[in-house]
Amino acid sequence: MLKHTIIRQTEFLKVPWKNGQGYTYEIDKLTKADHSDEFLWRLSIAEVNQSGPFSKFDNYQRNISILSGDSMTLNVDGYDSPSLRAFETFTFAGKADTYCTLHGRALRDFNVIYAPHFDVNVSWLKDEYLDITLVADTLYFIIAATGAIHVQGSALDVQLASWDVIKIAPLKMSQLKITAIATNQPCICGIIAIAPKN
Repeated sequence: MLKHTIIRQTEFLKVPWKNGQGYTYEIDKLTKADHSDEFLWRLSIAEVNQSGPFSKFDNYQRNISILSGDSMTLNVDGYDSPSLRAFETFTFAGKADTYCTLHGRALRDFNVIYAPHFDVNVSWLKDEYLDITLVADTLYFIIAATGAIHVQGSALDVQLASWDVIKIAPLKMSQLKITAIATNQPCICGIIAIAPKN
């Protein structure tokens, strides 16, 4: 059986940016054992309406992807990233001086901010049918990015609407099948894997 939790878009927690210039919608996070406000990792979605500086997160890494909207470029400690488009990922140090330049209309982005003793992999996959292998000792998040999807596995059978998330902690190697609900229409799903480094 796959231990899982469904996180609906309506359950995301709206929190202000550290720099006070916008809001992020927190999907999930792992806080430190002392129950402080500090986290070990956090998944969130933000709406970026204009160019400007990013908040700093010392002692963390950041992985960012555009979910919708036009492209952007990040200047990280004086160096420009490639022009980032939808469902391309970019990783950078949270402590860096980072400025975002939008190339067109406002966008929505997906962020994983995590302590360096975690391995994080973010993939965006597009197809009508996806078969995914899950391994033990890794936490997975699956995001329905462009439409409703059907997720099936061992004693698992759920539907996710756009932007809904399922969190899965497999106890052993398992197979997962993801199907686009819309007929003959590919789906784009985010697969986020988080595991402590050995």
